[in-house]
Amino acid sequence: MAEDTDARPSWSIKVEQKRKARDDALKPFLNQQAGDKDDAITKIVDVVELASKVAQGEFTTTEVVEAYIRKAVKAHQKTNCITEVLFKDALQQAHQLDAHYAEHKRPIGPFHGVVMTLKDQFDVKGHDTTLAYVGRVGQPATEDALIVSILKGAGVVFIAKSNLPQSIMW
Repeated sequence: MAEDTDARPSWSIKVEQKRKARDDALKPFLNQQAGDKDDAITKIVDVVELASKVAQGEFTTTEVVEAYIRKAVKAHQKTNCITEVLFKDALQQAHQLDAHYAEHKRPIGPFHGVVMTLKDQFDVKGHDTTLAYVGRVGQPATEDALIVSILKGAGVVFIAKSNLPQSIMW
């Protein structure tokens, strides 16, 4: 009978597996070249202005999402801030928003094309909400939190979930 040589506690192994899954989800986005409009997009600090530029056709939602994904990856490399990578879902939603805009010539809502991240306390369907507890890893949400649904309906695209202190108590 083979002995288990990994004497680490199970929570430590779970953390390692979760980090590996996150890092694997980041890999396809690590070495992307900046887009021509990245600086113009990411320097806008007013969400109303950004949504207005998307509504006027100056930027597509896909361009905005891709620019912010590249910015988030750079920030994560410096700060290790991302807990859940939502990039693939975000790009899919961006394409849907762009298709809606192309067909109807108007945004889906007041925040059409605005990119956001969430703290890891809000449920996003198909992704973990850990509240910084290892015991909550591997239990993906079955539906979006109400605020997430409302904001998505208004055109917001979520690209990631980020760190927070355990139970949001600090």
